[in-house]
Amino acid sequence: MAERSDKVLWYSRKPSSVKTFFAAHRRLMILVGVFAVVLFVGFRGIGPTSGQIRLDTGDLRYCWWGIPLYYKPMPEPWRSKVMTLASEAPAVPAKWVTCVTYPLPSSNNSDIMCADFYFSVALWADEDPKIARWAMDDLVNSLDVSRARPANPSVFYVLGPFVVDTDSFRVCADWRDREDVKVYCSSHGYVPASTSPATGPRR
Repeated sequence: MAERSDKVLWYSRKPSSVKTFFAAHRRLMILVGVFAVVLFVGFRGIGPTSGQIRLDTGDLRYCWWGIPLYYKPMPEPWRSKVMTLASEAPAVPAKWVTCVTYPLPSSNNSDIMCADFYFSVALWADEDPKIARWAMDDLVNSLDVSRARPANPSVFYVLGPFVVDTDSFRVCADWRDREDVKVYCSSHGYVPASTSPATGPRR
């Protein structure tokens, strides 16, 4: 009598271990998914606890108890202009620093102010790249030190609303005649040229 063999030929495709796991734990996976959605919606519903800005781009991101969940990058082409300035030696690090905490200690939205400063830097890049990079360095250094809002008053000399019109996307035409700008340029031993190229494209 022939001996019985326990070997069985298997022609079907073996089931995926991942599919097998999910099939066996389907209810658990659904509960985890629902919890993640509720957690995310809850975080967004109660608002972030802090905001950060990236030093080499001006991008913003908002955090819930230290966890970044919402990103707001600077729009192009201004982001690329800022990154080009940041790449010049010594390069600005791709570092995130806190620029706002919630609840706000005052009515000042320091995250919006910082983002506007970076946009002004991008406009200066078309007007005068040297001033743009000096202003960016001052902004980066003050943000990195204060970790809350720009602390260097000289930033306002060239990035403030009286010099840069963010509505028309231009540096004011008479900036060479403004005393604050003259003082800023003088502090760097710089005398701007009498003419400059037109400021870049509108956003």
